[in-house]
Amino acid sequence: MTDSTFRSHVGHEALAEVMDMVKRQGVDHAGQQRIRAVLQGKIDEAGKGSHHKSRIDIDMTKTLHAPDGSVWTPRDIMERDLLRLAEQRTELATGSSAMASQGFVTPKHIDELKERVVGGAKRNDRRNVAHLLDNTLDSIYGRPVGEDMTNMMRIMAAVTQMVGLAYSGLWQVTEYAKMAMRYGLLNTVREVVRELPLLRQVAKEDSQALRDVLARNAYQDIRMRPFLSRLEDGFDISESSSWLHMAQKAKQLVPYLNGMVFVQRHQARVSANLILDSLKKAADGDPKAIQALGKYGVDKNLIAEIKDQLTRNGQRIDHWDEGVWNKVRDPLTRIVDDNVLRSKLGEIPAYAQFSTLGKFIFTFRSFVLGAHNKILAGTLTQDGAGAYALMMAYQLPLTAAMTQASSVLRGEGYIDDSQEWAAAAVSQAGGFGLFSDLFTAAMGGKHQLGSPSMIAAERAFTLFNAATTFGQGIEGWAGG
Repeated sequence: MTDSTFRSHVGHEALAEVMDMVKRQGVDHAGQQRIRAVLQGKIDEAGKGSHHKSRIDIDMTKTLHAPDGSVWTPRDIMERDLLRLAEQRTELATGSSAMASQGFVTPKHIDELKERVVGGAKRNDRRNVAHLLDNTLDSIYGRPVGEDMTNMMRIMAAVTQMVGLAYSGLWQVTEYAKMAMRYGLLNTVREVVRELPLLRQVAKEDSQALRDVLARNAYQDIRMRPFLSRLEDGFDISESSSWLHMAQKAKQLVPYLNGMVFVQRHQARVSANLILDSLKKAADGDPKAIQALGKYGVDKNLIAEIKDQLTRNGQRIDHWDEGVWNKVRDPLTRIVDDNVLRSKLGEIPAYAQFSTLGKFIFTFRSFVLGAHNKILAGTLTQDGAGAYALMMAYQLPLTAAMTQASSVLRGEGYIDDSQEWAAAAVSQAGGFGLFSDLFTAAMGGKHQLGSPSMIAAERAFTLFNAATTFGQGIEGWAGG
């Protein structure tokens, strides 16, 4: 290869000069080839995106001998799980895209954000603010969030969810109450009936329709994942932990077996239909609809833009102007999340989301924490005490009915004692939030060794005790 070949492209002149000096130093042909390959590779990397550059030139098949006598290659310490790599890269790309849309494009912008947020906090709060911000950014970028848990704690947590959430599908039914309060009982019942499986009409453009997109955003997190490489909080699953794999896969079946996933999907479609109806009413000047949407940041100007898009393009959001969709997507998604009680990052206490002990203690109590913030506190703050009272007037009868249903399914039969029935119903009402736990404790109904995370241990102890008692009875009968 001649100097003219090197110089045929801009930027190769330095390479040609270096190779001339190498030849004059008497480096053999193999050495020249190696030097040329390294330098040529660096030039080839110029102009590439940071994620596409080759950081270092490594012979992955080179055999290395460790001091303890073990033999390994660089390939042995590289990540080779394509599924995990693809998932991490996808979440990083989507997170980076979301941050870039808000003006945070480079790491420098993120550092400036941290300085501004942490620096603006009180001196005594800065450590906590920095911790919350770091975990929030980790969640956005798909990195592990909070503190890790041991495999045994994760297995116990999974078993506890499988045992403790056996009837969560019934309690999810009670969340129709908030929609009835917001949109009217008759309107909600109408949409509930229209979205029943045998009566629902599926349009050809459902996948691009506004109502379908809003509904899917609310329930897409609950799905079967046959290939598990990462846990819900972003930590990797060890390939050697077969028990953890089995527990996590079994846990995925719970929402399907108890029916919660089907109820929530139905609620999401009902909510999306009611939101679309509210948008149309607001576009026609309905003051109540305008006021309700305004609480989520959808002002009159944005309503006018939405009306224009609906008039010109219908519900097909892939035909909408991108700017309008970007402005309306977040507030409409938050409305659906509130209606179906879907809690996201930041909507339950940080202790329950980020700390090891909090993740374990509140294994499946995120529902109650979310209900406290979204139903109890949220309704009182946004809609007032009157609206909250109306919502509870709808929710308590639903809860009472579901309480009887769960009692029958458990094999305990119908609850005849009206006081017992009322106490059980009130304790399960999501509208009371954390106060429902206090009510249950006051009635002497707590049995989880003081913590919901110990439900599985408590049930195992009860089963062991029952088996021991039965065995003693058999022994006594045989001896008699």
